[in-house]
Amino acid sequence: MAVHEWHPPGGRGPDRGRIPPSLVELWENLASARLETALDTAFGGRPAGVRTDLVTIESLPGRGLCAVADRNDDLLVIGAGGRGPWKRLRGRVRRHVLAKSCCPVLTVPTPFVPWREGRRLRRASPSDFAPAGPGGRDG
Repeated sequence: MAVHEWHPPGGRGPDRGRIPPSLVELWENLASARLETALDTAFGGRPAGVRTDLVTIESLPGRGLCAVADRNDDLLVIGAGGRGPWKRLRGRVRRHVLAKSCCPVLTVPTPFVPWREGRRLRRASPSDFAPAGPGGRDG
């Protein structure tokens, strides 16, 4: 199960009831599209032969993940946080999940990538990683 948490821009303040349902639906659709794009980018789509459920949850960061992975025999896999300006925010999610989850949590560290290589990777497209041969870059 792949899960993407999202929450409305500006949070869940007292004005939440005044947000038009069409806008909430737009945000839900954007969250679903972002999750689908993440799977496409990471794996080239949903893994063949593996049942993959995509779930989007309107939730504060970390809380929805703990709500979905709510059994002792679940395994919650999250990123361990990265480098850069958003590290602090991602660290909060990781700390919340590690403290509150009722199942085992596997944190996957961000690999070190030298600056120049990271710059090239940010400009790469999935086709740059296609295998050589029939249907690949060289075929």
